[in-house]
Amino acid sequence: MNFEREFGVNVFTKTGLLVISNDETGMRRTFDMLRSIGANVRLLSGDEVREALNASTTWGEVGVYEEDAGYVDTGLYTNTVMNRARELGVEFVIDEPKSNLRVMR
Repeated sequence: MNFEREFGVNVFTKTGLLVISNDETGMRRTFDMLRSIGANVRLLSGDEVREALNASTTWGEVGVYEEDAGYVDTGLYTNTVMNRARELGVEFVIDEPKSNLRVMR
């Protein structure tokens, strides 16, 4: 589902994610696994990591960069879904114990 298209609200902020390690074999396994599930990742050499961070690396680091990574505003997401549910007739009962709940269709 495209949340923004469905609800008219963008709850995702794309930031990218760079994971750095000096375990090149492990990073290659991680890279291969992520590629196998369709993630948009790049395996970066130590020189590329240094360039991306504008910093020095000293332990033979390599990196995996996932361009489409980011985070969701969970409060906005939750409130957006709750508001849509209300529009569809759901009544939220908060902080009141209930023992007889009915499913209305």
